[in-house]
Amino acid sequence: MSLLNLIVMLFIGSFAGVIIGVMGASGAVIMVSLLYLLLGFSMHEAIGTTLMASFIASSVVAYVYYKNENVDVLPCLWLAFGAFPGSQLGAFISSAHLIAGSGAFLEFC
Repeated sequence: MSLLNLIVMLFIGSFAGVIIGVMGASGAVIMVSLLYLLLGFSMHEAIGTTLMASFIASSVVAYVYYKNENVDVLPCLWLAFGAFPGSQLGAFISSAHLIAGSGAFLEFC
């Protein structure tokens, strides 16, 4: 990995981290796009890398919010129970190389 790529990844991560911390939104859109466009990652590699980075960063932010008593744990558990099968379905759809467009799946690659 070159020094330039390392610097670009640190910038991407910092920029996404600010969005995660300030807005509570995922920085995934930014990270995936910039890894793909600036560093030439494949789309699946950009998504996988972003998921792991987002998991780590979001865990830290979630802990801070929990520590400041800004987390209602029961709804969090219900959301997680729904997210588990949803994320598995999303990963399956992605690995099947379905093309998404206009909110609908159009065709298999």
